[in-house]
Order: sequence, then C-alpha cells, then structure tokens
Amino acid sequence: MSRALAVFHGRFGRATVYQLNRPFNIHAHREGHLIFHVGGMPACIDVSNGHYDLTESSVVAVNPWEPHNFLPADLDGGAIFFVLYVNAEWFAPDASGSDRMRFGRTQFRRTPALDKHIRRTAALVCGAPSLSSLDSELRRLIDICYDESWQQAEIARDARANGAVTDFRVRKCIRLMSESPGAEMELDTIARESGLSRPHFYGCSGSRPASRRTSISTR
Repeated sequence: MSRALAVFHGRFGRATVYQLNRPFNIHAHREGHLIFHVGGMPACIDVSNGHYDLTESSVVAVNPWEPHNFLPADLDGGAIFFVLYVNAEWFAPDASGSDRMRFGRTQFRRTPALDKHIRRTAALVCGAPSLSSLDSELRRLIDICYDESWQQAEIARDARANGAVTDFRVRKCIRLMSESPGAEMELDTIARESGLSRPHFYGCSGSRPASRRTSISTR
C-alpha cells in the first residue's frame, strides 16, 4: 500500500504526501528532494554511500541525480511522508549545472519552528490548496531547509567556499530586485522584506546592494 494521499504541482516542482509501506530500489531524479517523516513508524533511506534514518526529528535532503532508495520499517500500515521535488532551474535560475542546487548536508535536525512549518505546509497540501495560497509557503520552507542544511554542515562544500549565495534571505533580496528591473526600490524596503538589515545584507552578499541592483537592471 504505497500511495499518494495528496499531490500539488507548482512552479517549484511537486509536493506530495505519501503513505509508504514498500521499499524502493536505488534510483535518481533530476530534481532535488526534501523528505519529511510526519507520521507512523520511522524508516530509513540510503543516499549515495550514506545510510540515514527518516524520523520526525530530522530532514533528509537529496541533491539532483543523487542515487537513493527507501527502506520502510512498517510493511503493513506504512508511514506518512511529505516529499518536495524541487526543480533546480527554478531554485537558482542564474546558476549553471550542478551548482544550481546542492544541499550542505544530507541529514539535518528539525528545529521546533521548522517542524511546525513542515506540518503546516503538509496540511495545506492535503487541503486541496490553490497556487496562490501555497506558493509562498513552499518557497519559504525550501529556502529555510536549504539554509539549515548549510548552517548544520560540518564541512563547507565547494559551492559555499567559492562564494555561492546560500543564505535564502540574500537570494530573496536578489529575487525582489530581479522581479522589478528599472523600478525605484528603497534598499531599506528590500532588506526589510527579506528579513535582513542593510549592514547584514552587505556582509552576506559581499557587495553593496546598489551595485547588485545596477547589474540586474542593465542585463
């Protein structure tokens, strides 16, 4: 009895709530995955050469084209999982190839706030949502998980060492400016909308917002 209880398609990719009680063979997808256990018995997943528990206290992130499988613990009733399939091109349209979406680590801890967000978003997916009501919730959940995967990483990967923008708040600033090229926009407004102060924005982005704004406007 492995079935989809709810499916939502959006610009980001696909969000699905599954009831799973059978193993999956090793496979890979072009999308990035975020896997959340939300009910029933914990399970396990192999990602590349690692073995990870799927529990309600953690998140498992799978990079695009990373081989993985699924190993349930309950072969009768199964368990409930909320899975996001994220298009790398949507996540980072200006990046190239494998740099578009690389999580900092495969498994990371759920904070209480993150767990609440996961459960609220899963409930929205199950409630026959509209694109307008869910798009921002899913975008924020994906960004928070991506940021957490890097914050909790024991070793920074090449993408971060090379200066890739991994802070979701900085990416939100860039997205806000990209969505209104040539328009007058106060830097304080951009920082406030993304949750950053102007000094923090300078420190995270490595350049003044004004110069970034100019480069976007003249593309």
